[in-house]
Amino acid sequence: LGGSVDGTAYVESVKDIMGYGSGSGMNNRYTGEVEAQDSWDITLQSDLSVAECYVEEGAQVKKGDRLFSYNTEEMQLAKERAELEVETLQNENSQLERDISSYRSDLNSASTRERIELQTEILTAQTTIKRNEYSISSANKEIKDLEKNINDATVTSKMDGVVQKINEEAGVSSSSSSSDDEEDSYDYSDSGEESTYMTIVAVGDYRVKGSVSETNVWSLTEGDSVIIRSRVDNNTTWTGTISSVNTDETEDSEEDASEDMMYMDDSSSGESASTYNFYVELDSDDGLMMGQHVFIELDFGQDEEKEGIWLPSAYIYMDEDKYYVWAANGRDRLELR
Repeated sequence: LGGSVDGTAYVESVKDIMGYGSGSGMNNRYTGEVEAQDSWDITLQSDLSVAECYVEEGAQVKKGDRLFSYNTEEMQLAKERAELEVETLQNENSQLERDISSYRSDLNSASTRERIELQTEILTAQTTIKRNEYSISSANKEIKDLEKNINDATVTSKMDGVVQKINEEAGVSSSSSSSDDEEDSYDYSDSGEESTYMTIVAVGDYRVKGSVSETNVWSLTEGDSVIIRSRVDNNTTWTGTISSVNTDETEDSEEDASEDMMYMDDSSSGESASTYNFYVELDSDDGLMMGQHVFIELDFGQDEEKEGIWLPSAYIYMDEDKYYVWAANGRDRLELR
């Protein structure tokens, strides 16, 4: 109910106030998607390829089931190269040690100029030996890691779940595309570069990931009760609680933002806006499916069955011990009821 200086009053229908129309009683509704509570990203180090994959996307796996195996021939070749490098460096160090011993023997009979040259040769040889020792240590670590990977070539699942994604490109070694004439195409050092090859998601324990525009993100708070509605059947609902609201990272998705505004995001201006993620912990996930798209709205008790008409307290007028509402009569006049 509002008014103006000329005495004109602006009223709302009970239907709109109760949330059955397009008035102020309608709750904001946000888009969401059902996802797993837990997931496992399996990564491959660079230059390691997959020999055989035993599962497909969408397959259900149990803990201990085989997922894929590494290309042991490739790892064996890399191990042999590293062992050859270690042997070569060790032989070089042995020769340098003999050279140092010879240089020191020659110092006794050398002239001043020759002594300076011999001492320089000794220092250069000692520096080379230390550099080689570091390279030998790094190569031995690589050999140890490769031996472990060769012995554990078959990767098994550590959890019950569903294979959500397989990145076949990540399973192909980058070294296989290198030229055969390129020297040292295999990097013996641990580069630390990893990429996700396979993703396993848990089953039977879902949460809902929602999207909210920046204009409405501050209306959502951790601990708020929400109602989850099916997109195909508005009467099919679930309940839950907002477990977290992520305001640190935005999703650059104009599609999500526009869809959020389309479904009753009344405070949006119509301009594109950043969207944020929030997460809902469900009271029960019976009947939900992984990847299912749903609507989310704050729970104000709108689904509870009530007798009579329930209005927000702002519409109630109190006069001493009695309560009234201003209502429009049939003559377009307001009266207290």
